[in-house]
Amino acid sequence: QYPSSPTYLSDTCFYGDNMPLVDSIKTWRLWALFGHYLISTGVGLMVIYNVYSIAESLDKEPTTFFVTLIALANGLGRVVAGWMSDYSVDAWNCSKLTLLSMVVFISALVQLVLSFGVASLLFPGLLLVGFLFGCNVSLTAINVADIFGEKYIATNFGFVDAAPIFGSYIYATWLVTLFYTTNSTTSSGDEETCSGADCFRYPFLINAASCLVGFGLVWNLNRHTPR
Repeated sequence: QYPSSPTYLSDTCFYGDNMPLVDSIKTWRLWALFGHYLISTGVGLMVIYNVYSIAESLDKEPTTFFVTLIALANGLGRVVAGWMSDYSVDAWNCSKLTLLSMVVFISALVQLVLSFGVASLLFPGLLLVGFLFGCNVSLTAINVADIFGEKYIATNFGFVDAAPIFGSYIYATWLVTLFYTTNSTTSSGDEETCSGADCFRYPFLINAASCLVGFGLVWNLNRHTPR
């Protein structure tokens, strides 16, 4: 068992020990993962939920088949991230938190590229968003289990997995509504439409900046958490 001293709860990490939520919630590590997951999932859901509006703003027609490809990329990302985590330490001398930080950093770059509003880069960018979203889900769950132990993984990851509730509202609802409405025009049917790169430019830029914050959280966690 681990000591439940104030020093332990605030800084020291007994990596892999089974820590119940009542104790893990007092550590900065769980909140760092929560903050990262709120950002990463919120950013991903912003794009996934608004894929039709994003495509239409750049005069692209998103087909049902393409939306299906995004879902498949999401699933593929979960499998690939899980496979990479199994070989990360032994084969590449790379911690699972390092893998997660790389995924978050690449997510920031993808969001930045999408902010340019280049139509030819839209579909590849959206597929990468789906793939990286899946990687984030898989690697976050794995790191919660590694840091806080497998015995209480259901409650510990369950707490972290509540973060998308807030991330979805902040990024997919509030942020998009704020900028999309500002740049939209009202058609004859009283339906708001928006055309041009400006419709989603600032949401994408805010997404990119947010991902850099998430990267900082995970990287700091990586530096202060033993493998």
